[in-house]
Amino acid sequence: MLDLRQLAVLRAIRETGSLAGAARQLHYSQPTIAHHLRGLESHLQASLVTRGPRGATLTEQGELFLGYARSVLDTLDEGVVRVAESKTPSVRRVGTFRTAGALLLAPAISRLRREGRLRSEIELVHGPLREHLVNVKQGASDCAIVYSFEPLRTDAEDGLEIRTLALDPYQLWVHRDHPAARKQTTIDLRSLAGDHWIGRQRAGEADDSALEALGRRYGFTPRVNLREDDYAIVTAFLSSGGVALLPSLYQPAESSVVKLKTVQELGHRYISFVCCAGERDEGIGHIGDALADVLAAKIASKDLRAPG
Repeated sequence: MLDLRQLAVLRAIRETGSLAGAARQLHYSQPTIAHHLRGLESHLQASLVTRGPRGATLTEQGELFLGYARSVLDTLDEGVVRVAESKTPSVRRVGTFRTAGALLLAPAISRLRREGRLRSEIELVHGPLREHLVNVKQGASDCAIVYSFEPLRTDAEDGLEIRTLALDPYQLWVHRDHPAARKQTTIDLRSLAGDHWIGRQRAGEADDSALEALGRRYGFTPRVNLREDDYAIVTAFLSSGGVALLPSLYQPAESSVVKLKTVQELGHRYISFVCCAGERDEGIGHIGDALADVLAAKIASKDLRAPG
C-alpha cells in the first residue's frame, strides 16, 4: 500500500537533487529517506531514482510517477492551508503608516494573495506608534508595521514580538530655487541653521525627534514655521521656501523639489514589524515574512539600509 511519506520523499529528492537534501527538507534522517524510497520502488516494482557521485536524479519511471504524485501532494497542501484558514479570523487588522501602506504593505499582500497564502480580508489601521503597540498588545490589531526614532525594545511583560526590518535614512529636500540647490555642491548642514523648517504635527514622532537630534548634534535650533504630517503637502510647501527632513522611503513626485547632498549624516528611523509574542496563526507570520522580503529588496537596491 502506498504511503504519503513515500510520495513526499520522491518529490523532495527531485527538488533537492540528493537523498541528503531530501532528508534536510523533510527533517528526516537519511536512512529514513532511503527506507521510504525502497518501499515505493518495491510497491511499483520499478527503479525510480539513480544515485551517483553528484547526487540523485529520477529515472524516466520516477518522473512519470512524480507527475501524478505531485498533484496529490499539492492538493493535500492546499487542504492544510484551507483548514488552517478556517480556524483563523476572516479579517486581518494591520496597523500601518502612510508610506508603508502604499510602498510596503501593498506589494507584500499582493504577493501573498498570488501565492495563495492569504485569503483573509485586510483592514488597515492608521495611527501613531504608541497606538499601534497598544492595539497589537490588546488584540485590536493582529500586527503592525511601524517606524521609530530609536530601536523598539520589548520584554516578556510587553507581550509583543518586535522584528526590526530596515533602517530608513533621512534626506534633506528643498525647492529647486533654494540657494542651496543652486549651488549644486555638498552642503554643510549648519549653513541651513537660519532657514525655516517643516516639522511634524505630533510631538515626539520619529521625524520630529530626528530633526531635534540633528540640531543638538550640530549646534543649532531648527526654526519650524509649518507643521504637517502629509509628505505630499510638505513637499508642496517647499515652493514657499524652507527645508524638509524626509525619510528615504518617501520620494517626492514633484519635479520642483531637490534632494541636497550633505556633509553630515542625517540619521535614520527604524522600520519594524510588531505582533503578539508566543504562538500566533500562520497568516500573521506570512505577512511579516512578506514585508521582510519587500524591504530586503529595497535594501538590495540601496533605497534603505539593513538593520545593524
